[in-house]
Amino acid sequence: MPVGEGSMIAVLGASTEEIKNFIKEIKNLNVCEIANDNAIGQVIVSGDKKNIESLKEILKKKKKFIPLNVSAPFHCSLMKPAPPESMASKIKLLLLKSLFSK
Repeated sequence: MPVGEGSMIAVLGASTEEIKNFIKEIKNLNVCEIANDNAIGQVIVSGDKKNIESLKEILKKKKKFIPLNVSAPFHCSLMKPAPPESMASKIKLLLLKSLFSK
């Protein structure tokens, strides 16, 4: 996922069930998932930037949240690894372009 296309927030004073219900309120839901249940009343949510912004609007008057300064939406389905065949072809291309010496 390119930098800047995902986002994460910490939601304070909410259970995972409450967060799931808030996520259901998002229109045009793509990816917005509970990434981690850190502690009682602290849930981390991760997803695409638009959906996280929508969730923040829903939460504004209901719960406190802290935007997390991250480079990617970690611990969610957007971070699935590349398929092995894709990775193999990238490695092969890198090796073909590499120069080796004795």
